[in-house]
Amino acid sequence: MRNNDSNHPAPSEEPSPNSHPLPVPEAYDPSTGAQLAEQPGLLHTHDGELVICTTCGAERDWLLITYNGSTWVRCRCGREWLPSTPVDTDSTNDQRPNRYWPTLDAAITSLGFDGAFKGIYLN
Repeated sequence: MRNNDSNHPAPSEEPSPNSHPLPVPEAYDPSTGAQLAEQPGLLHTHDGELVICTTCGAERDWLLITYNGSTWVRCRCGREWLPSTPVDTDSTNDQRPNRYWPTLDAAITSLGFDGAFKGIYLN
């Protein structure tokens, strides 16, 4: 169903702001932007150490942000850090993205890692 104005889709036909398809998925180049991956389970560093948030004590439900060859960890409480030992990301960074956001802040907010869910495991 469309509005009378054929240039604009009806509200029910508009995609949600967090699930826009990539403009040109075939042109995706991970070296030109940040890649985000949700990690609902436990996360370990390469040396086997369990990743724990020093702000809230969370042990799971992370957002991994890979940029320029480094992977940052972000907690639901909003704390973000670059671990001193790299984290195991083999299973999370080998997929092409299926969503995009105009800014990293918009992605963090949309995915619930902006502090609004501090102390809550969503996955």
